[in-house]
Amino acid sequence: GMPFAIAAQLAYPERQCVAFATDAGWLQRIGYRCVLFGPGDIKDAHRANEYVPIAEMERAGTVLDELIHRRCLA
Repeated sequence: GMPFAIAAQLAYPERQCVAFATDAGWLQRIGYRCVLFGPGDIKDAHRANEYVPIAEMERAGTVLDELIHRRCLA
């Protein structure tokens, strides 16, 4: 599907399933195709001393730039 195609297109192969809530499920029910993406590790999210390594923030910015250029500006 589209999420895997985007991941492959951007050479961002890491895919995983996680147990947390987002609005993506509700949005999919009304026809939106959703991709959850972001830097950091969900195991560190929403707890004391939460952090995201700078290198992961930079990589996320690069991936989003590539996605915009390939999907919107091509």
